[in-house]
Amino acid sequence: DSIAQALADIPNKRRKVPGHSYVIGWDLAVAKDGDRSIGIAVDISTIPCKVVEVLELKKGTKHPQIVREMDRMLSFYHSEKHKTSARMVYDATGMGGQMFKTEVSVLYPRPKAYNFAGLLTKKLSLLHSVRMLLVKHALIIPRECTRLRYEMKQYKKTDTKQETDSVMALALATSVIERTIRGPEASLGRKIINGSLTP
Repeated sequence: DSIAQALADIPNKRRKVPGHSYVIGWDLAVAKDGDRSIGIAVDISTIPCKVVEVLELKKGTKHPQIVREMDRMLSFYHSEKHKTSARMVYDATGMGGQMFKTEVSVLYPRPKAYNFAGLLTKKLSLLHSVRMLLVKHALIIPRECTRLRYEMKQYKKTDTKQETDSVMALALATSVIERTIRGPEASLGRKIINGSLTP
């Protein structure tokens, strides 16, 4: 399937190539909720794009530490010294998202907040961007990222009990990537076939 074809024996490791551009997606969790915060960095300088880093923080990580990790990731990939650039987008849904919105406003370049509370169509538009890149063989994922692979294969829009932290972090990044590849006129509002990420 398209997910299997996207897998490659490349490392899941923080690294950058001088002159390249990166997009970073963060799915954020409030510590008391027991969810995981996950950041995913994608090199968009070549097609197919490459997931270069999947950073998974432990459940219960406090929000000041999460913001520090976001800052470290953004500062690494956005470097004047190495002529690299980076854009970051994060989930700002709910009260926790609003709390993060204040904290990350000091980061540079300023991350973009995405709020899809109560709007299934907005969430589906994000997930469509992942599927579009997979179908077009425009995305490479490290084979060693087993949790991400599992979530992508198991995702169903009707199952709210499944963990989707990794999928949503990737979807936030790919929503920016799709617009970059196809231009602002591209529509993301199409349905996911059979309610899943795989064809």
